[in-house]
Amino acid sequence: MRSIALILFIGIFPLCPHILVAETGGDNWIGANLSYVFQPVGFEDPYSGPLGIGVYYERHRVFRGLSIGGQFTYYGFYPLRSDFGRSFMLVGGLKAGYEFSFPIERRFTLCISPYLSGRYYWRRFDYQGGFFSAVRPLLAAGADLDLLIQRRSLLGVNLEVILILDEALRVTIGQGQRIGVRF
Repeated sequence: MRSIALILFIGIFPLCPHILVAETGGDNWIGANLSYVFQPVGFEDPYSGPLGIGVYYERHRVFRGLSIGGQFTYYGFYPLRSDFGRSFMLVGGLKAGYEFSFPIERRFTLCISPYLSGRYYWRRFDYQGGFFSAVRPLLAAGADLDLLIQRRSLLGVNLEVILILDEALRVTIGQGQRIGVRF
């Protein structure tokens, strides 16, 4: 019995120092985000820029620093003109990026992750009492800046440029904050 315990200890002991540092947290990241998108450049929208709350999942270090993931966000709009009523939008999509990690000290690591994202939105709005819907694709390029805390937590911000593929191409900027866990 002692020999089995000794063999297990010898086999597990080399892993112990790696378990204690921040870089060994999980490659799976899941969390929530709060985001804001500005009105498209050169387009006067009858609504304010949308404020959204969402969830995300990312798998990091798929191949070297490559990461892939998905996100789903609900956005609400505030009407700026009296003939427009309530409006909301659901956005879902996939993203791929590359992670650059910079250990700060034993408990903290800074990650910068440039990414490309493809998404679709479904928007519903009220105009003079009638409800209308629209579905459009979006392309985005941006970067996440995350602070990995201990082995399991993260806090982050992101900034992105979004192309709205409508009848006319529209460009806007989005920014957000995120919190999550790694496993």
